[in-house]
Amino acid sequence: MPETTLINIFAIAVCAGIFAVFSLWLITKLVNLRLDTRKKRRQNSVSFLFHRDILTDLDRKIEASPGSGINEIINWNDLREWLGTRFGPLPQTLSEIKSGETLNLEGVNKHDQAGLTLSSLRGAERVRLFDPQVLSAIGKHRARCIDTSLSQFVSVLENAPCAIHVFDPFGKTIWKNAEFSRFTKEEEEALLEVSKKLSDDTRIRMPGEHKGQDRYFDIQQKNRGEAKVLYVTDVTQIAQAETARRDFIQTLTKTFADLATGLAVFDHHRRLVLVNPALLRLTRLPAPFLSSQPPLPQFFDKLRDNKVLPEPKNYGTWRQQVDDMINTACDGLYAEDWSLPNGITYRVTGRPHPNGAVAFLFEDISDEISLTRRFRSQIDLRQAALDRCHQAIAIIGPSNVVVLCNKPCSRLLGIDPDATFAEISTQDFLAICEEKLPNDRFWNDVESAIINRTSALSILDDKKGRQHQCSVSALPGNSSMIAMSDVGQVAGREEPRISVFS
Repeated sequence: MPETTLINIFAIAVCAGIFAVFSLWLITKLVNLRLDTRKKRRQNSVSFLFHRDILTDLDRKIEASPGSGINEIINWNDLREWLGTRFGPLPQTLSEIKSGETLNLEGVNKHDQAGLTLSSLRGAERVRLFDPQVLSAIGKHRARCIDTSLSQFVSVLENAPCAIHVFDPFGKTIWKNAEFSRFTKEEEEALLEVSKKLSDDTRIRMPGEHKGQDRYFDIQQKNRGEAKVLYVTDVTQIAQAETARRDFIQTLTKTFADLATGLAVFDHHRRLVLVNPALLRLTRLPAPFLSSQPPLPQFFDKLRDNKVLPEPKNYGTWRQQVDDMINTACDGLYAEDWSLPNGITYRVTGRPHPNGAVAFLFEDISDEISLTRRFRSQIDLRQAALDRCHQAIAIIGPSNVVVLCNKPCSRLLGIDPDATFAEISTQDFLAICEEKLPNDRFWNDVESAIINRTSALSILDDKKGRQHQCSVSALPGNSSMIAMSDVGQVAGREEPRISVFS
C-alpha cells in the first residue's frame, strides 16, 4: 500500500475522531441547556391544583402582596382576586373550562412576559403562572425595597383616620382600610351607592342607630390611574359645630335687630359685614349703600355727608382724624360723644373683635344729656340758694361722706369739698367741727344722732368766744343735715317789714 494512501487514511481517522468529540460536546451542551431552561422555568413558575374551585395543592408557598386584602389563597376566587386584572377578565369559575381544554393567557401589558395557563383534566383544574424573566441581583434588591416601602405605605393607609375604599375599573373592591371596615353592611352599601352618583365632593347625613345621634360624612372620590379611590371622613363634630354656630348667629342677629344701639361690624379687610336696623335709623344711611359692604373710611365719609358726624374744624386733617379713630378703636380705646348740629348727641364706642375685625356702637344719648343738664341746673340752683343762706349747712349722705357744703360752712370750717377729689368722711368732718367749736360731748351726740337717725341741738362757743347754735336733723334717704349759725347774728337781725299796697 502506497505511503500516500496510509497518510490519507490516518487524516480521515483523525478528522472523524475530532468530529465525534465535537458532536459529543455539543450534544452535552444542548442537553445541559435544556435542563437549565427547565430548571429556570420550574423556579419561575407556580402551579395550583383545584377541584370544584377549591385549592387542593400547590407547588410553592404564595405570599400575598401588601394591601391586596388577601392573606391566604383558599379557592379560585381568592387566586382570581390576587391576580387582579393582569391577564384580563378571568373566568368566574374554573368549571367553565371544558375537560381536556387549555387556555393560554398573556399579560395585558405588552411589556409583561408572564403567562397564565388554565387547563382541565380528569375532574381537576390546573392553573400555572409563569414568568420567564429572571431578576438580577439589582432587580431583586429593588423589588425587596419596593415591597418594604409598599408595606409601610399600606400600614399608614390602614391606620388612616379617614375611611378609604379602592375600586378597580369594573367597580369591584380592590382594598379597603380598617376605618372603612368599621361601617355596617347597610352603611357601606349606602356609601357605595352615593359614590356611584358622585360627581363632586359632597356631605351626607347618616341616621344614628336605635334613634341615636345622626352622623355626617364628607365623601370624595378620586381617580388614581385605572383605580378609583373613595375617601369618607367623619365630620359629625364639625357639622354640629357649624349648626351651633349658625344657630348662635341667628340668635345674635335677632338680638341685634331688637337693640336700640346701632351696630356696625367691619372685618379684618375693614369692610362692613354686619349692621342692625337701629344703625339705619340713627345714621339715616341708605340700605343699598350698607348692603354693598363699603370700606370703613367710605362709611365715615357717608356719615359726614349725612351730617351724622361732627364737622371737623380743619377739613384738611379729616382723613388723618378718621385713621386715628380707626386705630384707636382697634386698640379698644375709642369712646366719644358726638354733638351734632341738629341737637342730637351720639355716644360712639369702638371695640376690637377677633381676627382683626372692629365694631362701632352708636347710641343716642340726647335724652340722657338733656336730663343730666336739667339735673345739673337744678343742683346748681339749689347750691346757689344754700350759698345765699346765712347758716352754715353740710349734708351727710347715706354712705357717711359729706355730699354738700355751702359757702358759709366752708368759711366757718375752712374746708372746700369741691376743690378736692378726696371725699370727707363723717368722722373727719366732725373732727374739723370739734376743732372750730370744741365740745367733745356734743359732737359725740351728733355722731350718734347721725347713726341712729335722731336730732340734736346745742349752743357752742368758738375759740374767740362767739356763740354758735349747732343742730343735726335727719333727712330722707338716710341722709342728715348739720346746721351751724352765729347766735349774735340771729339775735341782732331785724325782722323784715312787710308793706301792703292798696
